[in-house]
Amino acid sequence: MVDVICEHCGKHFSVRNYRKETARFCSRKCKDNSLKGKAPWNKQEQIMIKCEYCEKQFSVVRSRVATARFCSRACQNKWLAKNLKKYGPDNPMYKTGSSPNHYRREAFRIHGEKCNRCGTTENLVVHHIDENRNNNPLDGSNWEILCKRCHQLHHGCIDKLPKRI
Repeated sequence: MVDVICEHCGKHFSVRNYRKETARFCSRKCKDNSLKGKAPWNKQEQIMIKCEYCEKQFSVVRSRVATARFCSRACQNKWLAKNLKKYGPDNPMYKTGSSPNHYRREAFRIHGEKCNRCGTTENLVVHHIDENRNNNPLDGSNWEILCKRCHQLHHGCIDKLPKRI
């Protein structure tokens, strides 16, 4: 046993040898009294920032100050609806005057709705021949319609599968 001095009341108390480095208080009461008015050890300091939509003040922990922008999910959704254009050239996903999945419809229109290798009409995907999914010429020269099985075989994801019956 080792004698230690309480940080709150200054009283001497005994602890086992292995606890001498961590023992700070003689009782739960001394510990509670010494920490009164201080933030709990497991809570981070709260910092007030202003919501970008409603401009109300709200609190966040220090680690979120750089990323927090809204006081609630509702304010975030209202801000998004107001500030992001959903259609046309103002949309960040807008390319070549069409929606991101426009090439899929065009590929099926040009090449038909069946696998170019096995002929099935189930589980079809559009394969980009040059493997660049951003290269979508409207003449369909970079597209091939494949079923998921043939697509996985092409990319080597699966070695051999039994033939369809």
